[in-house]
Amino acid sequence: MSIATFPAIKDWYSAMRIPTFDTLVVNYGNAVEQRLAKNSTVRYKFQLQWGALSDFDEARQIEDFFILMKGNLTAFFFVCMPEAYGGSIWAAEQEYSFGNIVRPPIPNGHSYICTEPGTSSSSEPLWPTISRDTVVDGEVTWEENSYCVRFADDLLNFEYFCYALYKLQQVNLIQVAECEEQGE
Repeated sequence: MSIATFPAIKDWYSAMRIPTFDTLVVNYGNAVEQRLAKNSTVRYKFQLQWGALSDFDEARQIEDFFILMKGNLTAFFFVCMPEAYGGSIWAAEQEYSFGNIVRPPIPNGHSYICTEPGTSSSSEPLWPTISRDTVVDGEVTWEENSYCVRFADDLLNFEYFCYALYKLQQVNLIQVAECEEQGE
């Protein structure tokens, strides 16, 4: 049993990480309204875009993954490539705060989020490459920064998904609370 991970593709893509808040606004009239937060924390929507997929096989790999996940039915891990290759670089003996995101000095395709703040060690830690694994670095604890997401589109919208994938070169993902293990 394991949790699926969004396919790693060769081409660089941009990933807009858009914060979303689910708020219910009840209007009682006479300018009286009540606002209720449905989520206690921010949830992200990711819009992935490619300049050009290098070949048909990469687009087909994403399409096959969409079918495997049954559209938006099954959640999976997603590594945000702009954070893994273009984010802040880890530094020795540096003060880090909760939520800081870094990548190793030599990129390994992953980013790491600070879950226990403090000062980093004088030597670089051995970075985990398994989703959500942690490593202690001096006073700091880092967690591999995979997001648990699902596709925004359902299998019922397969035609639109393919149009967006092949013509617009775009895929939309939505962060969810937990990823569930799937049979292999």
